[in-house]
Amino acid sequence: MENLELAYGEVPAVRAVSFEVAEGEIVTLIGANGAGKSTTMRGVAGAMLPRRGRIVFEGRDVTRMPAHQRAAAVAGVVDEDPVFGPHLVGAEARQLCAQVVECRQLLGNVGLVRRARAGRG
Repeated sequence: MENLELAYGEVPAVRAVSFEVAEGEIVTLIGANGAGKSTTMRGVAGAMLPRRGRIVFEGRDVTRMPAHQRAAAVAGVVDEDPVFGPHLVGAEARQLCAQVVECRQLLGNVGLVRRARAGRG
């Protein structure tokens, strides 16, 4: 990840974040509430498009790759939920991530994500 910048609308959430993950490494982002950990992982997983920067996986720029494809190939993002965390590893985590991202996209296509966020369930 190189100089990633993510925002919610016009509000910057993550600025100039860069890091590398070597093959076989497991990385954990640690920080205070509101520091941008979850937002950074949303960017890596493809759930958010960055304003600036790029995400490179195995030498390939995946920054604009569709989220469901990127999640399946790149990121096994396991949230802070202890129900999922200890039980999913490797391919299982990537598969779950891809399915969640794909479901959110499908729900978004029919307006259900927007309705849920507006409290109209």
